[in-house]
Amino acid sequence: MDPVAIDPEALFRAAAKLSHMGRATIWLVLFRRWRYEEACNVLKTDVDGLSGLLRGRQVRITAAVVQKSENRNGTERERRS
Repeated sequence: MDPVAIDPEALFRAAAKLSHMGRATIWLVLFRRWRYEEACNVLKTDVDGLSGLLRGRQVRITAAVVQKSENRNGTERERRS
């Protein structure tokens, strides 16, 4: 599968819709690749709380960024053809 180019503007718009805690969680765990335990200590939450923050927010931000990128660059189906 081809990697999806991330539109920076779409990323910023999607991130603006998240809480400060949601943005911090995504930044630390997904972009900085911190272990859950490290992120839990900094964010003062437990692993279940951290997992909950990631679950919904990751889906929303990914959908917003990928949708914007696919609209600009063609659909996934068109890229495979």
